[in-house]
Amino acid sequence: MIPVFRPDLPKAAAIASYLTLLDESRRYANRGDLTLMLERRLTDLFGIAQGGVLSAASGTAALTAAILASAGRARASKPLCLCAGYTFVAAPLAAELCGYRPHFVDIDADAWAPDPRRLAIHSLLDRTGVVLVPAPYGRSYSQAGWSEFSRVAGVPVVIDAAAGVELFADGAPDLVGAVPVVLSFHATKAFAVGEGGAIVCADLPLLRAAAASLNFGFAGARETTAPGFNGKMSEHHAAVGLAELDGWAEKRRALRRVADAYRRYAAERGVKIHTAPSVASNYALLEATSERAAQDACAKLRAAGFDSRLWYGLGLHREPYFRDAARDPLPQVEALAPRLIGLPVAADLAEAVVERIVAVVAAALRQP
Repeated sequence: MIPVFRPDLPKAAAIASYLTLLDESRRYANRGDLTLMLERRLTDLFGIAQGGVLSAASGTAALTAAILASAGRARASKPLCLCAGYTFVAAPLAAELCGYRPHFVDIDADAWAPDPRRLAIHSLLDRTGVVLVPAPYGRSYSQAGWSEFSRVAGVPVVIDAAAGVELFADGAPDLVGAVPVVLSFHATKAFAVGEGGAIVCADLPLLRAAAASLNFGFAGARETTAPGFNGKMSEHHAAVGLAELDGWAEKRRALRRVADAYRRYAAERGVKIHTAPSVASNYALLEATSERAAQDACAKLRAAGFDSRLWYGLGLHREPYFRDAARDPLPQVEALAPRLIGLPVAADLAEAVVERIVAVVAAALRQP
């Protein structure tokens, strides 16, 4: 079975020189030299001011710290977190870790994420302590739009752009501002360290508060002054990240070749597949015309030896743990979630394999 995503992290030889630095410093944690070097190189890659990137042990740790830094823990008067009903489960789970009760809201059919103008008139804003916004599958978002929403609504916002490294690397406009943006460096992402993440923000005091949250609430002294936990990136993961940056250009070219092949064969077969640059290059997303067609495509792919995945399941309200969570009507989530299928991607996926995958999908979708 060819997996839906086969990670390709730096080889041992590429990491070795950074591990040698660890042998010399013997500092393996607590924001050592390699972690700080990774943060500096990421700010250079993103073309933003130094200090604007804060690393974390995982994307979920980064989400949790960003919530604590921007909104604090939930209060009795503001117990709710408004969260898109279509995103990865890490978002509402992070909100719960900060004491919030998730309330799921619908998405825009084209953006696959909530519209800040519509959310600005939500009836529960007066009881909302934080809003979590996805940039699904590494799609773009409006920092200005969500900054204005936060200002007018008086509610902090955190943007979960887990797969968004390529947006930043390509210098896409309107990404960085006062609203913190969270990235994931999980093995399934285009830029990966295995487990890791980061917060990107122009508000440096907010990032300092997030750094304290990632370090037991310590802020310059070994005293807990704020809510926190242990969410720091390890030096070993930073070593992988530095080696990943060294080979980043070639890895991106390889993933883009796969995306280009999907786009070309999808156009030939009349199949709708979302690929880079409209989504992150670790995704190829089949948009089927119906839930039944999506199920048929998945069955045919399985029979042909290809894995597939509903990356965000059938919507957060369909997750067993969240089935009783409060929510608005979610017609757009219900319409999109069962139809958007992740197809196999890997940096070394052969073009002939991509052609075969698209052929299998096209044949399945032609069935009455």
